[in-house]
Amino acid sequence: EKKERLWQINDRLADKHGYCHNVYWVHGDVYRGCWDKNKRDGAGIHNYKTGIRYEGDWKNGKRDGYGTLYLADEEVDKYRVVYKGHYKEGKKHGPGLVHGAFGETYDGNFAYGLRNGVGKQFYRCQLTNGFHVYHGQWVNDKREGVGLLKMVNGDLYKGSFVNDMKEGKGIYYYGDKCSKYEGLWKKDVAICGT
Repeated sequence: EKKERLWQINDRLADKHGYCHNVYWVHGDVYRGCWDKNKRDGAGIHNYKTGIRYEGDWKNGKRDGYGTLYLADEEVDKYRVVYKGHYKEGKKHGPGLVHGAFGETYDGNFAYGLRNGVGKQFYRCQLTNGFHVYHGQWVNDKREGVGLLKMVNGDLYKGSFVNDMKEGKGIYYYGDKCSKYEGLWKKDVAICGT
């Protein structure tokens, strides 16, 4: 049998239920919100020692429902939104919007923390500081299925993706607006077409 530490015994005996102001963890986290059977349950705000802040719904001690995740930005002494959307059992699940540190975004569906379903991703191009944009289907955090990829230089690919790469039938329109390639792709390489 695993022996409980004193703080665990005291926490269990506290029997938190309903709304509680500022409950402190021994490692530095602070939670203010609703409880049920000694677990975060309902609306609440959790400030993590690591600089993360979550405001939203909880169920059985985990993020569950709708919420917003923030990250502390010490340069401007504020929080910036990292994710706004739905959770299930502590993971992103359902529609949501992710904000990257350099302007990247993903707006679409998640399944247990991974991009799944239809979504739109803006990727930052380090050379130009512009953004490539993919709008299409996702499976297990990878582009998979039919999608549209527009590059910073104006090139556009419309077609099939497998394992995050162009694969199968697709049309590649060049940014010069005068030429295109239509045919088959294999692992991001055009293999047969006109």
